[in-house]
Amino acid sequence: MGRRAACHRDEPALPVGAHLLQRDTIQSVRVGHMSLAPSIANMVPTRRHYTEADKQRALDMVLVGGRSAAAAAREAGINPGRLRRWLSEKNAQDWAETVDAHFGFLAGHGFTLEGPDASWHWEWTVVYRRGSAVVVVVQDRQGPCVDVRLVRAKRSAPGRRRPFNADEVGGSAWAVKLVWLRAPNPPELLARIAGLGLTHEEIEVQLAFWANVLRTYGADFLAGELSVLDEPDPPVRHHDPPRTAPG
Repeated sequence: MGRRAACHRDEPALPVGAHLLQRDTIQSVRVGHMSLAPSIANMVPTRRHYTEADKQRALDMVLVGGRSAAAAAREAGINPGRLRRWLSEKNAQDWAETVDAHFGFLAGHGFTLEGPDASWHWEWTVVYRRGSAVVVVVQDRQGPCVDVRLVRAKRSAPGRRRPFNADEVGGSAWAVKLVWLRAPNPPELLARIAGLGLTHEEIEVQLAFWANVLRTYGADFLAGELSVLDEPDPPVRHHDPPRTAPG
């Protein structure tokens, strides 16, 4: 959609002598002998302060009451964009806590939790990093499933919201690659999570599964040896695993 035109031919021009002063200060606008400064000043929007109670009440309308973000924003008198941002932050925080209950062991290998992100509805991520070694735990809301990606990435500039950009990735693979390359019976192992979705119980099962895969078959990656990323990828992820390992 194109941007709205800045001015319209059928609108009258300001009378000669009318002045708008810049830098957020409107001193006066005079048309003849009438000052319009007070009325224009009243049109300048003021920033509303929201308390934690306001925020929690609006979040509960969506997360507990089942209202849409737009409906909850209207009812609470909150800007819809602000409420969506609160929801994104809340979802990211909750996802990080859920993931870390299973992947907190990565701290013992020198990894730090850097970037929970739920700003995109269809994919929530938690990022753990040790130097160039990155573990990304993904809630794929389209799949739907939980998955884990192993990444070799350059260090990002400080203060940036995302831990790394696509052009900073020097190699990546889904953690299922560890299963196909190193587990004795990949189809049988992967059958444990085949078809699981995103109920609370299914998420817990999948997080536990992938955490165990990293512990059991990814010791070299956790130690900073990332050569597994350069080996050929298997032709499948964990969904509906074939009956035999890829040849």
